[in-house]
Amino acid sequence: MSPGPNEAGVWVSPVSLRLSEFAESRGAYAHVVAGTGFSIESLAGACPTQATGHCADGRPFYFWASHGDWELSVGPSGARTDGSWIGDSQWITARGCDPTEGRMPPDEVRTALRLHLGPEAANG
Repeated sequence: MSPGPNEAGVWVSPVSLRLSEFAESRGAYAHVVAGTGFSIESLAGACPTQATGHCADGRPFYFWASHGDWELSVGPSGARTDGSWIGDSQWITARGCDPTEGRMPPDEVRTALRLHLGPEAANG
């Protein structure tokens, strides 16, 4: 399987692809969300590692990494990061492998977010 969106439009990485390789190959991957940027409201935890925040256009995002996988969801315009929309598969934007098994370091979370959402805001 080559990296890129699947038939449902969800970005899927091959299991062997690590986040460090994402950064090296950034030009080969299309952004699945307009790369206008993002800001992080929270980034913490282990099993799962989780991050929440907003894209520059105001849409909320939720990122989690656990049990060998990570997933990024970007919610509908106007939604809050309260979780009311999380879990609805229509908002899943990107997926990949988590070789840390849920203990993903913050810099790797940020790498995945930058890959799919664009640059992090200075206050993020």
